[in-house]
Amino acid sequence: MTDIFLIRHAQASFGEADYDRLSGLGHRQAALLGSYLRRAAACFDVVFAGPLRRHVQTAEGVLKAAGSDEPLEIVDAFAEIDVEAVLTARLPVLLAAEPDLAAAYAQRYSDPRAYHRVVSRAMQISIGENEASVHTVAGFSQQVRDGLRQVATRSAGCRRVAVFTSGGPIAVSVQAALSLSPAVAIELGWQVYNTSVSVIETDGNGFSLKTFNAIGHLEIEADPNLKTLF
Repeated sequence: MTDIFLIRHAQASFGEADYDRLSGLGHRQAALLGSYLRRAAACFDVVFAGPLRRHVQTAEGVLKAAGSDEPLEIVDAFAEIDVEAVLTARLPVLLAAEPDLAAAYAQRYSDPRAYHRVVSRAMQISIGENEASVHTVAGFSQQVRDGLRQVATRSAGCRRVAVFTSGGPIAVSVQAALSLSPAVAIELGWQVYNTSVSVIETDGNGFSLKTFNAIGHLEIEADPNLKTLF
């Protein structure tokens, strides 16, 4: 059996022109997770990351603090869904049905609550679309499931594997393990903390959930500012 540790990236730069890089707090979160793993003598046989800069920066920060020199392999399937593409494709329908969302759309990168509201509604609309595009819930979910199988195959015989990724792929992975509905999976994705650890067990065929959204490495610091979702 192989345990796949799905680790959400540390806090990125929400609201800035270049979102896809860690904030100062994000670098601290990554280092805290790495130090926690080092103290627990927890090492990984293989380490994967999604292709985004925040994935790679988090992986590098965690591995450095953990004292690990394990090479990092990139798996494109663990990229986050392209939120702007999702919004652009569904904005006319969204605003026609709910005109008051125009204000939330305009404020989406300055107010996390507005971002949550408008993106969540766009994703809910996408649930009913069966296109294979990765800009639909169905297409994105298939991409992540393919990535899970790819990781399971490439790490056959390994005991512990790490995958640094985003909240969306983690939610889809939990959905695959628990047979959740797409609507529940979407809402689950909003609950995934930065640098949280979720563990999926696999025998190479199916997947089962062992741990979800663990942040013990942050909680022991007794600093509520470390617990972030954006």
